[in-house]
Amino acid sequence: MIQVIDGEAQIYYQGSWSQIAHDLEILYATSNFTSINAYGLIFEINDIMDVIAAADYIAQWGDF
Repeated sequence: MIQVIDGEAQIYYQGSWSQIAHDLEILYATSNFTSINAYGLIFEINDIMDVIAAADYIAQWGDF
C-alpha cells in the first residue's frame, strides 16, 4: 500500500518492488507528493523525473 500523508508518499508494501515503481508513477499524476518514504529511505520529489528515478532505485533495491 502507498499512502500520501502531508505531501509524502509512504510505502507499506507487500508486493513486488517493481510494481511499486509503476504505482508511484500513477499516484504522482493524481497526488503530486513532494517526497517518498520507502521504509525510512527518503527521496525528495520535484517532478515526475524524480519519481521515475526514485521508483527505479526502489525497484532495484528491493528485487535483488
